[in-house]
Amino acid sequence: VRFVGWYESEESATPFDFEKEITSDKTLYARFASLTYEVKYDVGCEGLKAPVQESVNYDGTFTVKDAPDRVGYEFKGWTDGEKVYLAGDTYTVTRAETVRLVATWEYKTVDVKFVYYGGEQTQKVLYGADVQPPAEAEHDFFCYELVDWEGGSLKKLTEQKTFTAIYDYVPTNPYM
Repeated sequence: VRFVGWYESEESATPFDFEKEITSDKTLYARFASLTYEVKYDVGCEGLKAPVQESVNYDGTFTVKDAPDRVGYEFKGWTDGEKVYLAGDTYTVTRAETVRLVATWEYKTVDVKFVYYGGEQTQKVLYGADVQPPAEAEHDFFCYELVDWEGGSLKKLTEQKTFTAIYDYVPTNPYM
Protein backbone atom coordinates (compact mmCIF):
# COMPACT_ATOMS: atom_id res chain seq x y z
CA VAL A 1 0.00 0.00 0.00
CA ARG A 2 1.25 3.44 -0.90
CA PHE A 3 0.14 6.79 0.59
CA VAL A 4 -1.32 8.99 -2.18
CA GLY A 5 -2.28 12.16 -0.29
CA TRP A 6 -4.89 14.07 1.77
CA TYR A 7 -8.39 14.84 0.45
CA GLU A 8 -11.36 16.89 1.76
CA SER A 9 -13.78 14.04 1.14
CA GLU A 10 -13.58 10.33 0.46
CA GLU A 11 -14.98 10.91 -3.04
CA SER A 12 -12.86 13.93 -3.99
CA ALA A 13 -10.52 13.54 -6.94
CA THR A 14 -8.51 16.68 -6.12
CA PRO A 15 -5.87 16.54 -3.38
CA PHE A 16 -6.17 19.05 -0.52
CA ASP A 17 -4.19 22.27 -1.14
CA PHE A 18 -2.11 23.01 1.95
CA GLU A 19 -1.12 26.42 0.49
CA LYS A 20 -4.76 27.60 0.70
CA GLU A 21 -5.84 29.50 3.82
CA ILE A 22 -7.89 27.42 6.27
CA THR A 23 -10.80 29.42 7.77
CA SER A 24 -12.67 26.64 9.58
CA ASP A 25 -12.21 23.17 10.96
CA LYS A 26 -11.42 20.65 8.24
CA THR A 27 -11.59 16.90 8.17
CA LEU A 28 -9.08 15.40 5.82
CA TYR A 29 -9.14 11.89 4.45
CA ALA A 30 -5.98 9.94 3.76
CA ARG A 31 -5.97 8.09 0.47
CA PHE A 32 -3.89 5.00 -0.18
CA ALA A 33 -3.25 3.09 -3.36
CA SER A 34 -2.82 -0.61 -3.46
CA LEU A 35 0.50 -1.71 -4.89
CA THR A 36 -0.03 -4.65 -7.18
CA TYR A 37 2.69 -6.63 -8.82
CA GLU A 38 2.60 -8.51 -12.07
CA VAL A 39 3.14 -12.28 -12.03
CA LYS A 40 5.05 -13.59 -15.05
CA TYR A 41 5.58 -17.23 -15.91
CA ASP A 42 8.54 -18.14 -18.14
CA VAL A 43 8.20 -21.61 -19.70
CA GLY A 44 11.72 -21.42 -21.13
CA CYS A 45 10.74 -22.68 -24.56
CA GLU A 46 9.48 -20.93 -27.67
CA GLY A 47 6.10 -22.07 -28.89
CA LEU A 48 4.71 -22.95 -25.46
CA LYS A 49 2.02 -20.69 -24.04
CA ALA A 50 2.84 -19.55 -20.52
CA PRO A 51 0.06 -19.51 -17.91
CA VAL A 52 -1.58 -16.15 -17.14
CA GLN A 53 -1.90 -14.95 -13.55
CA GLU A 54 -3.73 -11.95 -12.13
CA SER A 55 -1.61 -9.24 -10.51
CA VAL A 56 -1.23 -9.53 -6.76
CA ASN A 57 -0.70 -7.15 -3.84
CA TYR A 58 2.43 -7.07 -1.73
CA ASP A 59 1.96 -9.64 1.08
CA GLY A 60 -0.81 -11.14 -1.04
CA THR A 61 -0.94 -14.74 -2.18
CA PHE A 62 -1.86 -16.64 -5.31
CA THR A 63 -2.11 -20.27 -6.36
CA VAL A 64 0.70 -21.35 -8.66
CA LYS A 65 -0.50 -22.48 -12.10
CA ASP A 66 0.34 -25.71 -13.92
CA ALA A 67 2.80 -25.71 -16.81
CA PRO A 68 1.83 -26.54 -20.38
CA ASP A 69 2.79 -29.95 -21.76
CA ARG A 70 6.21 -30.11 -23.38
CA VAL A 71 7.01 -33.13 -25.53
CA GLY A 72 10.01 -35.08 -24.28
CA TYR A 73 10.25 -33.25 -20.96
CA GLU A 74 8.89 -33.67 -17.45
CA PHE A 75 7.86 -30.52 -15.58
CA LYS A 76 9.60 -30.26 -12.19
CA GLY A 77 8.11 -26.99 -10.92
CA TRP A 78 8.41 -23.20 -11.05
CA THR A 79 11.31 -21.40 -9.40
CA ASP A 80 11.61 -17.80 -8.29
CA GLY A 81 15.36 -18.28 -7.80
CA GLU A 82 14.97 -19.22 -4.14
CA LYS A 83 12.46 -22.05 -4.00
CA VAL A 84 10.65 -24.46 -6.35
CA TYR A 85 6.85 -24.34 -6.41
CA LEU A 86 4.54 -26.99 -7.81
CA ALA A 87 1.16 -26.38 -9.43
CA GLY A 88 -1.40 -25.74 -6.69
CA ASP A 89 1.15 -24.39 -4.18
CA THR A 90 0.45 -21.05 -2.52
CA TYR A 91 2.95 -18.28 -3.31
CA THR A 92 3.21 -15.28 -0.98
CA VAL A 93 4.54 -12.03 -2.46
CA THR A 94 7.34 -10.85 -0.16
CA ARG A 95 9.19 -8.45 -2.44
CA ALA A 96 7.99 -5.17 -3.93
CA GLU A 97 8.61 -6.19 -7.54
CA THR A 98 7.26 -8.25 -10.40
CA VAL A 99 7.07 -11.95 -9.51
CA ARG A 100 8.91 -14.05 -12.12
CA LEU A 101 8.49 -17.82 -12.03
CA VAL A 102 10.68 -19.88 -14.37
CA ALA A 103 9.78 -23.45 -15.37
CA THR A 104 12.25 -26.19 -14.54
CA TRP A 105 12.27 -29.17 -16.89
CA GLU A 106 13.97 -32.55 -16.97
CA TYR A 107 14.45 -34.73 -20.04
CA LYS A 108 12.10 -37.72 -20.10
CA THR A 109 13.69 -41.11 -20.50
CA VAL A 110 12.30 -44.33 -21.93
CA ASP A 111 13.14 -47.79 -20.56
CA VAL A 112 14.03 -50.24 -23.32
CA LYS A 113 14.34 -53.93 -22.49
CA PHE A 114 16.25 -56.45 -24.60
CA VAL A 115 15.23 -60.04 -23.84
CA TYR A 116 17.36 -62.97 -25.01
CA TYR A 117 17.79 -66.62 -24.11
CA GLY A 118 20.51 -66.00 -21.53
CA GLY A 119 18.79 -63.07 -19.77
CA GLU A 120 17.81 -59.49 -20.38
CA GLN A 121 19.23 -55.97 -20.38
CA THR A 122 17.46 -52.69 -19.77
CA GLN A 123 18.69 -49.36 -21.12
CA LYS A 124 17.48 -45.86 -20.31
CA VAL A 125 17.22 -43.80 -23.49
CA LEU A 126 16.35 -40.12 -23.87
CA TYR A 127 12.82 -39.54 -25.14
CA GLY A 128 12.85 -39.45 -28.96
CA ALA A 129 16.35 -40.94 -29.26
CA ASP A 130 17.48 -44.08 -31.07
CA VAL A 131 18.58 -47.12 -29.08
CA GLN A 132 21.56 -49.36 -29.80
CA PRO A 133 20.82 -53.02 -29.02
CA PRO A 134 23.39 -55.24 -27.36
CA ALA A 135 25.90 -56.56 -29.89
CA GLU A 136 25.89 -59.98 -28.20
CA ALA A 137 22.94 -61.83 -26.73
CA GLU A 138 24.25 -64.71 -24.67
CA HIS A 139 22.78 -68.15 -25.28
CA ASP A 140 23.68 -71.80 -24.85
CA PHE A 141 22.68 -72.95 -28.31
CA PHE A 142 25.53 -74.34 -30.32
CA CYS A 143 25.12 -73.47 -34.00
CA TYR A 144 22.83 -70.43 -33.45
CA GLU A 145 23.68 -66.78 -33.81
CA LEU A 146 21.89 -63.52 -33.10
CA VAL A 147 20.54 -62.02 -36.33
CA ASP A 148 18.03 -59.36 -35.26
CA TRP A 149 15.65 -58.01 -32.62
CA GLU A 150 11.88 -58.11 -32.91
CA GLY A 151 9.62 -55.55 -31.25
CA GLY A 152 9.50 -52.64 -33.66
CA SER A 153 11.77 -49.81 -34.66
CA LEU A 154 14.89 -48.94 -32.68
CA LYS A 155 14.59 -45.32 -33.88
CA LYS A 156 13.09 -42.27 -32.14
CA LEU A 157 11.59 -44.07 -29.15
CA THR A 158 8.82 -42.28 -27.25
CA GLU A 159 7.50 -45.10 -25.07
CA GLN A 160 8.72 -48.10 -23.06
CA LYS A 161 9.60 -50.99 -25.40
CA THR A 162 10.67 -54.63 -25.20
CA PHE A 163 12.73 -56.24 -27.93
CA THR A 164 13.29 -59.98 -28.23
CA ALA A 165 16.35 -61.60 -29.76
CA ILE A 166 15.97 -63.56 -32.99
CA TYR A 167 18.46 -66.37 -33.56
CA ASP A 168 19.20 -68.26 -36.77
CA TYR A 169 20.62 -71.72 -37.13
CA VAL A 170 24.12 -71.74 -38.55
CA PRO A 171 25.14 -75.17 -39.82
CA THR A 172 28.55 -76.37 -38.82
CA ASN A 173 31.00 -78.35 -40.86
CA PRO A 174 30.61 -81.97 -39.70
CA TYR A 175 34.13 -82.76 -40.99
CA MET A 176 35.93 -80.46 -38.54
